[in-house]
Amino acid sequence: MKTYSIYMVPLFILITFFSCKKSDLITYEGKPALYFSIASVDSLSVNFSLLPDEKKDSVLKIPVSLLGKQLDADATFDVLVNGQVTTAAGGTDYELSGQFSMKAKKSTDTVRIKILRTAKLTSKAYVVGLELKPSAQFSNNLLKINNAKNQDSRVRIFITDILAPTKGWLTTSGKLGTDYYLGRFTKKKLQLVVKIFDFWTFQQLYDDIDQYPDYFGELLYDYLNEQRGAGTPVLEDDGTPMEAGIFFK
Repeated sequence: MKTYSIYMVPLFILITFFSCKKSDLITYEGKPALYFSIASVDSLSVNFSLLPDEKKDSVLKIPVSLLGKQLDADATFDVLVNGQVTTAAGGTDYELSGQFSMKAKKSTDTVRIKILRTAKLTSKAYVVGLELKPSAQFSNNLLKINNAKNQDSRVRIFITDILAPTKGWLTTSGKLGTDYYLGRFTKKKLQLVVKIFDFWTFQQLYDDIDQYPDYFGELLYDYLNEQRGAGTPVLEDDGTPMEAGIFFK
């Protein structure tokens, strides 16, 4: 009897442990939910300024995930344009097909939206707000229960064709910036440096020019002097002569 009692106590503990664990499991009941599988609602953007001028559109692929039980059959879902946050014009600034589908036995799909490069993007940024619409097959209730930051039925896409100065371009009170060697920041100036250097893409130069401002400043200065001496000075888009930074004056 003593041996029997010794083994019965651990057995009772194990039964109790697994019973508790089973009851603690999170189960999703009711309709499954769809959400945009992205870092946050405001994490998507399209910046045409870093792309070649001949690039006239960009297709953004937004992952959509299923929360809950997988479906036994394909089910369509709708993506609505949120008029309260959208400032871009449908058909002019973007194109979105009307209906999408979550495949049977799958937990992910993709929403594709084509962003169009229009002239107005060079002067102002615009927004496209999208929202997954609840339907007979899908509900947003599970998203409210989960309350996770990366599980939202809404998303905002920021689109622009404005090229901002690199992080280290502007001189501050505590540090000389890239402008000390290359002067005023313009997209045309960076495009010219890419042409002169002829080893990097525009994106690579934009990302790394702050690390070698003196080198690229000298390349620009020598080229501008050559063109000026040949009687073909390089002009900025506003008609003013392109110049290097004050280091070369």
